[in-house]
Amino acid sequence: MGWVHRRRDLGNLLFLDIRDRTGIVQAVFNKETQPAAHARAEQVRSEFVVAVEGRVVRRQKANPELASGEVELVSTKLHILNNAKTPPFAIEEEINAAEETRLRFRYLDLRR
Repeated sequence: MGWVHRRRDLGNLLFLDIRDRTGIVQAVFNKETQPAAHARAEQVRSEFVVAVEGRVVRRQKANPELASGEVELVSTKLHILNNAKTPPFAIEEEINAAEETRLRFRYLDLRR
């Protein structure tokens, strides 16, 4: 369970980076093997709160930038726990938002 950090759609494959208090893990949704979960994942956007069920497998090519970069979650089910509006700027370490915007939405800026 966690927040959707990033979403990448490659047609038959959809990748969600899911963030929680321990870090980020990549969840993979395959349209051919799990069409229902893939269709549900197409509705998800950044900062949605989700619960994903599936199998943890070793990645073919590890991602050294992530602590969990050697594994990924091959998803079988997706539960959307809460929708979210798109934030005015990305909630990441490095942002390019104007200072005025960051001050107006200080509660979001502090989440970084």
